[in-house]
Amino acid sequence: MNTRLCAESILRVINDYQEALKDFSEEEFCRKPENGRWSYAEIYCHIIQVNMRSLLAVERCIYGKQQQKRDVAPLISRLILYFGQLPPGRIRIPANISAIVKVITKEEAKNDLIKFTGKLNELMPKILKCSPYQRIRHQRLGMLNCNEWIRFIEIYSIYHFKSLQKMKDSKR
Repeated sequence: MNTRLCAESILRVINDYQEALKDFSEEEFCRKPENGRWSYAEIYCHIIQVNMRSLLAVERCIYGKQQQKRDVAPLISRLILYFGQLPPGRIRIPANISAIVKVITKEEAKNDLIKFTGKLNELMPKILKCSPYQRIRHQRLGMLNCNEWIRFIEIYSIYHFKSLQKMKDSKR
């Protein structure tokens, strides 16, 4: 897994998110579907929050806020990171993550995506030098190092972008 390529992929998919924003009116972006699912605004809020929290974990790895551990992620986590896909089926979002999701405006989404991109670009030189033994716990995947966190961000961003595209296509 090449961290630089993962970061470039993340930047491309974030650009895709920004481009997709142009396709929505403000009303359509914020409208909650009748089936109880999240609105586009809530999906954007969720992916931005998860990615920003993941970058905080990356920073903690970089600056050594945790003990260095040689523990590796569980097999299922390593398979997810290797194959670049989350397991099939619907993934249940932890309550603490779901509770902070809110409806945001297109402008807020655009600005938050720009902030995320800037933060990722700022951290990249440090990520490339980070110890592979400096790990921070992910709620589901276990102990991840900087490179694994970047791979997770890539996988998660792509997964949700595909979900957005399916949602958009189904409404047409």
